[in-house]
Amino acid sequence: MEHSKKSRKSYSKSNGRIQKSIYMKKMHGKSKTKIYHVWSGMLRRCNNPKSKAYKNYGGRGIAVCSEWHDFLVFKKWALSHGYDESLQIDRINNDGNYEPSNCRFVTRSINHQNRRKRKDFCIYKRNYCSTYYIIIDRRPNRYMRSAKTIEEAREIRDKLLKTLI
Repeated sequence: MEHSKKSRKSYSKSNGRIQKSIYMKKMHGKSKTKIYHVWSGMLRRCNNPKSKAYKNYGGRGIAVCSEWHDFLVFKKWALSHGYDESLQIDRINNDGNYEPSNCRFVTRSINHQNRRKRKDFCIYKRNYCSTYYIIIDRRPNRYMRSAKTIEEAREIRDKLLKTLI
């Protein structure tokens, strides 16, 4: 198969980023498919510091296993593990890498349930008053309380968190 000089580019790392491969696009012809976008999005989130999602993936040390840097290997794994265009890739352990033992395909609603624990409470004090405010944000509810001292605020926070668990 004859390729022009421009289309002979292959995967190369530059500053830790994976460069798109024109050669691979021409070889597998799947660059416009949903599964290709799942794969390229996964690589972009983990390898491209300019990606908006990088801070939540590559910035946290999450990586894509080396074997999945090859689209055809990823596609083969995906198809043999229940890939369907209506599903999303999900990391079972949110602090783990994208690798066969830590990934699955799930519905959007299941994917949204498997998220990192977030800090959903705060204690703060306004400069112009002596009251401490405790806010616990557990959607769909938001709990707000006040206290006179920081110790009392922490105690209220701990009691509220215990009742909400």
